[in-house]
Amino acid sequence: MFAFAGTPCLAITSSSMMSEGIQLTHTSADTMANIDIDLLEYTAVAVAHLIERETT
Repeated sequence: MFAFAGTPCLAITSSSMMSEGIQLTHTSADTMANIDIDLLEYTAVAVAHLIERETT
């Protein structure tokens, strides 16, 4: 959605987006119950480190 509007963004997934990931995206299955909080935190920290490294 952001990319289509020209906003820079990253799509990060823990599954193959074209197979199982697409089944969870923007459907009734897209719920908080499907979020792995530990994995989300790990990913956010890793992305923040990458951004910091590239901008310093």
